[in-house]
Amino acid sequence: GEADGQFIGPRGVVVDKEDNIIVSDCYSNKIQVFNSKGEFKFKFGSEGKADGQFSLPTCVAGDKENNIIVCDTNNHRIQ
Repeated sequence: GEADGQFIGPRGVVVDKEDNIIVSDCYSNKIQVFNSKGEFKFKFGSEGKADGQFSLPTCVAGDKENNIIVCDTNNHRIQ
């Protein structure tokens, strides 16, 4: 689905150092973040080519500073 906490095509998932669950939803072109209990916190992203926009985001990762790194597949880049 399109509502907060719903998915159309979840692909990648990672847990950050604060135990948040981060999920890439490739067909809605957004990233959703949940707390450790699975409760929706926030989302970001939309379809497009600008910074913060995605086209088929498939994988997510986190770094030491707790940044979210997204493999933006059809835009051929990492954000």
